[in-house]
Order: sequence, then structure tokens, then C-alpha cells
Amino acid sequence: MTAVVLIDPSLHVASVPATYVPPGALLNVGVPAGMSPGSTTGTLGSTGNIDTWSGDTFTITPGNCIQDLEDDELSGYITGAGAAIIIPVGFQPTKVEVIDWTGVVKWEWMRGAPSTDALKVVTAGTETADTGSAITVTTDLAGNCVVALSATLAVSTHVMSFRIEG
Repeated sequence: MTAVVLIDPSLHVASVPATYVPPGALLNVGVPAGMSPGSTTGTLGSTGNIDTWSGDTFTITPGNCIQDLEDDELSGYITGAGAAIIIPVGFQPTKVEVIDWTGVVKWEWMRGAPSTDALKVVTAGTETADTGSAITVTTDLAGNCVVALSATLAVSTHVMSFRIEG
């Protein structure tokens, strides 16, 4: 069992309100239906269409997101917790960019890249193809997409910005 962080892109606030109930996008990755209002932790079930994280414990966070539904774009920022970050999106991503401002590292994934690969650019400007699944995009049969950032990318206490384009 592993801990994961779920970003709810529908929350455009700095903290989760006491009346919060997870939306369908999070139910799709296994968040249990019928959670108590304001509850943001639990264990992911295998009831979602994408059950990659079934059995993992989760914490839901807002991710300080801004969505542009017309252009299929989602951006936000988060402080890493050393756990994978899961972001359900309502479109098929073509590009994902993550900047670790603390570690001065940029990660980039584009549609067509091998499934485990992301471009990694470090402080010195060195570009490498990281093959450790730092950024992965999963789509189920219904077309629901989830962007996952690995625990290796989401370093604890590091401030990161992300942008997902469709």
C-alpha cells in the first residue's frame, strides 16, 4: 500500500471546504462514493475505471488549479509530499509540463512519447530522457484521462507548478 495525493481540479480554492464531496472524476480512480462531507482521506478501491492505485491510501488536495475548458488546459501548483500525484482531467492531454522550483528541474511529456518516458531538464540545462514513469497519462475505455506524477518527481517539500494541455 502506497500513499498518493489526488488533485481535484474542480476546486479553485486554497483549502478543501468543510462541505466538500468528491466529484465523479475522483470516483473514476477509486475514491469511495458516499464519503462524509469534508473528508479528504481514505483508501482507493477497485471500483473506478482506472484502478492502477487500488488499495493505496489517498489525500485529496485542491492543487490551486485554474482551468480553461475552452482550450482544454489545466494549470496549478502544489508542494510535493513525496507521494505520487494523480490529476483527473476532462480531456486527452497532448502535453504535460512540471517545473520543480525548489529543485530547479523541469519535466515534460508529450503525446506520442513512450509510455514511461519524460524529458528531464536539470539546472545545468542538461536534457535527458527519463524512463522512470515520472509523468504518465492513462485513458480508460470511456475516454477518462488521468495524469500521474511519480513520487520521484513529487519530492517532499518541493514547490511545483504544472500545466496540462489538450
